[in-house]
Amino acid sequence: MRVILFTGKGGVGKTSIAAATACGLAAKGKKVCIMSTDQAHSLGDALECSLTGEITRVTENLDALEVDTVKEGEEAWGRLHG
Repeated sequence: MRVILFTGKGGVGKTSIAAATACGLAAKGKKVCIMSTDQAHSLGDALECSLTGEITRVTENLDALEVDTVKEGEEAWGRLHG
């Protein structure tokens, strides 16, 4: 298994490059799961599909999701706080 992280300041094309990389790998037969943690989700737009916090099948070898980091943080804090 490999993990590829795309990082950088806002507006530099991280989502576009990540989506293109994921689609390219999936087209070559690799199993890919791409995830966005950006508050301004646009991964679904880049992949031309509707995404949620649940894994969604995009193509045969490509799954995707958009994590709601605020929701996840609040849930984690509740468990930690308790």
